[in-house]
Amino acid sequence: EKLREIPILIITGMREQIAFLFPGQPVHPSFVPVDELIEKPVEPNLLLEKVSTLLKMAEERKAQIDKN
Repeated sequence: EKLREIPILIITGMREQIAFLFPGQPVHPSFVPVDELIEKPVEPNLLLEKVSTLLKMAEERKAQIDKN
């Protein structure tokens, strides 16, 4: 439960989507929600940008939770 708010970024070599969930589908208990998916090879600046964005989003979510 404590780890639920940690953003997840996946760097993959997959070139096509396989078995991704779409809105309205039931979520399997072992499904790991991904916040960002980047295809290899990754430009370093893009990676830094994505990580920075995810961290800001996580901080905003935490602040909202703490506020409530």
